[in-house]
Amino acid sequence: MREITILVLLLFLTHVITENTFEDADEFNKYIETKDRKQRRRDQCRPCCEKGDMGAPGPPGLQGVQGAFGVPGENGNPGTHGTPGVPGAAGPPGLNGGRGEPGPPGFNGETGLQGPPGSPGPSGPPGATGEQGLPGIPGEAGAPGPRGSIGMPNLVASKTLSVPKNPVVVKESVAFTAVRTSDLKGHSGRGSSKDVTYDMAITNIGGYFDHTTGRFTCGVNGTYFFIFHIVHNRDTQVILVKNNDRQVSVHGDAGNNTRESYSNSVVLQLVVGDQVWLKLGGAHHLSSTTERLTSFSGFLLFAEQGTL
Repeated sequence: MREITILVLLLFLTHVITENTFEDADEFNKYIETKDRKQRRRDQCRPCCEKGDMGAPGPPGLQGVQGAFGVPGENGNPGTHGTPGVPGAAGPPGLNGGRGEPGPPGFNGETGLQGPPGSPGPSGPPGATGEQGLPGIPGEAGAPGPRGSIGMPNLVASKTLSVPKNPVVVKESVAFTAVRTSDLKGHSGRGSSKDVTYDMAITNIGGYFDHTTGRFTCGVNGTYFFIFHIVHNRDTQVILVKNNDRQVSVHGDAGNNTRESYSNSVVLQLVVGDQVWLKLGGAHHLSSTTERLTSFSGFLLFAEQGTL
């Protein structure tokens, strides 16, 4: 049994060695057949022949032709996930990127609350003087003022003595002069006039003139003389009215910005309660200083017959 095993091994080794030394399969097969015949002969004569020593291995055969590639095997099952690695150290800061493209316009926001009013701005320069407006509608006559006390008898006036038991009748004197010591600005509107008032009355015989309102109220029926004098360095208009009816006026324009003086006068018949005063036209002005450049005067020429 041991000998058969050794013989099989030798055949296997010979086959392996010779498989790699022959150039093709036919040559190898012939070699095997020859080897088999020789082996059969040995087996036939083995009982009577003495076993010889193992011969030396033959030389290696030539390399055989490479066989065809085998069919690829099936894909193996996915392996299990490995253990996460240790996080690496933080790298250095990167360089600043370039400027991006502008974004789309945003939506309009809601209207905010109104802010507080701002401080008033400085006053603008005065506008140019406009044209004179039309006279206003005369107003209603005011109520008669209280009659003043009788003044001292006029030495020039005559005293008339009547028959006994009749009272003595004395002719009453009436006269006034009032002045302004400061400028007077009219209303801004063209159609609105302004009464001229005065800072003081130099003379007020009879007490029928009120310098704070600028009005003379008749207390004695008769004929009166009135005169006024004004000064201004620009366009001005002053009207003398009786119960708000225009009587006489002045209108001047000092275009060269120099002071000009204007005056006018009138004789009027008045009854008790009539009023006479000066009105400043709308958008006009008067100039005056402590030199008393603007004045208004009036006096009784003679009383109406029957009032003495």
